Amino acid sequence: MEQVKISVIIPVYNVEQYLRECLDSVLAQTLREIEIICVNDGSTDGSLSVLNAYRDRDPRVLVIDQNNRGLSAARNSGMQHARGKYIYFIDGDDCLDARAPYALKKLFQLCEEMDLDALAFRADRFETSAQLRARPRRSTEEVLELPKVYSGVEYVREMKDKQMYRSAVWWVLWRRSLLQENSITFEEGIIYEDHLFSLQAYLAAKRVARLPDVFYHYRKRPGSITESPVTHINLYSYCVCAEQMMGLFFSRRYEPDQEREFSRAYLEMAQKVIDYYHSISDEERAKLRFRSDMERELFRQIIALDEAAGLRESLRAKEGENDSLRNSLAALRQEAEALRSETAAIRMSPSYRLGCAVTWLPRKVRGGVRCWKENGLRYTVRRFFEHLSGKA
Repeated sequence: MEQVKISVIIPVYNVEQYLRECLDSVLAQTLREIEIICVNDGSTDGSLSVLNAYRDRDPRVLVIDQNNRGLSAARNSGMQHARGKYIYFIDGDDCLDARAPYALKKLFQLCEEMDLDALAFRADRFETSAQLRARPRRSTEEVLELPKVYSGVEYVREMKDKQMYRSAVWWVLWRRSLLQENSITFEEGIIYEDHLFSLQAYLAAKRVARLPDVFYHYRKRPGSITESPVTHINLYSYCVCAEQMMGLFFSRRYEPDQEREFSRAYLEMAQKVIDYYHSISDEERAKLRFRSDMERELFRQIIALDEAAGLRESLRAKEGENDSLRNSLAALRQEAEALRSETAAIRMSPSYRLGCAVTWLPRKVRGGVRCWKENGLRYTVRRFFEHLSGKA
């Protein structure tokens, strides 16, 4: 039996409209030693008929038909049937670049030559097939320069630092033994399952590289996960991701750099929980259901920490206002002190004393006249003599 070099796994759910384009892009690949495992996940449209037609045309196409259990379960089913040395995932509404029929061959050869556990490349988004045909090709058949080789943890850290990290599994050709030996599968019952899968796989990998070639096109379409409104399902899925990451962290011993990336990923997931919690309505929050007490408690703690952080932020703001008020009062005191010093200096100056002497008699006369008008002559005379004697 011919050795299978790559197992291409395609989960399929109600994508009849796009499925032929996806399958054609895989079957057009010049690497012939591949198997195409298509998992029909309970489609209610004509997707299964399309798959069966392609299976009848090409013996490399394997069709698995199962009840609807979700994307993760479909991919896991495909992995259970995979025989290739490497595994590649492609979604049924996406496609490989039609102008790069050499993509899988190039990826396979580099993985073999460089002994890689994972080889990443680039992808872009599109809405219509006409858009793809109008774009220039952004890949080469030949290897212009061997890519840099990282350890898995180095790759994750550098890609995140450069804001180039992508968790989607269809960016990567994976060594199947890496996934098997580390029991890496997709978490079922959630969306965002790629976050957990890719992080585990990368951190377990010894040798990872990345190509600049654009080999994959993912479709923007109404009803897809990325284009749908945020609901309690999004919130719950990130909560499960956080809980699973915590479980993975404590399930085995890791190197310090691996622990740091696990911690970093956990904090990213926790922040997503907080963001989605604040972005959905109370009605959506009420729909939230947990599979375990651990999930529920973790969710409660994340939200409690967020509320505590909000309270601290509010207190810091109030403290800032108080600091500002204290600073203003201190500035006023300094100004008053400066005015008192200036006044004292003026009173001690010769010009001030001369002015006081010159104006003394007129001031006294004006004061006496005012006192006489207000209190009478007798009172004014008495006050005049009291002043002279120093009693006033």
